[in-house]
Order: sequence, then structure tokens, then C-alpha cells
Amino acid sequence: MQQHGSDCTLILRGAFQLDLVRELYEAALQSLQNSSSLVVNCAAVEHLDGCALQVLIALKKTVEQSGGTLRMQAAGEQVRNYLRWAGLAAQFPENTLLEEPGVAAGNGEA
Repeated sequence: MQQHGSDCTLILRGAFQLDLVRELYEAALQSLQNSSSLVVNCAAVEHLDGCALQVLIALKKTVEQSGGTLRMQAAGEQVRNYLRWAGLAAQFPENTLLEEPGVAAGNGEA
């Protein structure tokens, strides 16, 4: 995790499946104790399964209920395609999918 002002960035790496869901949720909730907004950096994500997506949706709702925001950063094509396939693209519209700092739009690969 990285803290930048009122934003906290949670950096995901590798494959996120059922066995890591609790750890992901707890780390995100811990980060929200010091931040109003959460940025989930997906630049190094190899795979997200349905359970990980459910956690992200639950976190998004929790953050928004407390007046904050949850955004995804550097979501590669695989992550964006999975969001569309799962019917969750509307939860993370393209305009809220932040590019990784220093990466031109369309060049970030997960």
C-alpha cells in the first residue's frame, strides 16, 4: 500500500483467487482507516476471479457510503475484458480506470 494525500493505493500483483480474498479485503479496509479514497493498482495483475471482483464491488460500495471513491488504476486489457464479461464494467467505467503514472493510454499491460 502507498499513501498519497487523501488517497491510498492498494497494489495488486499476480493472480487473485478465492484463497486471497480475505487478505485483499482486510488490507483494503485497513487502508481506509487513513484515507477517504482508495486506488486499486492492477498493473501487475495476472488474473482476477469472481471472488476478487465481488470484494472490489463490496469495497467500492463501502467507500462510497463513507463519502469516498474507489478507482482502478492501470487495469490492463485482460482485467477490463473480465469486468465486461462479468457484467461489472458499469461499476468501473472507463473514465474511472486511471492510467498508471508515466504510462501512456493504451500501453499499460497487466
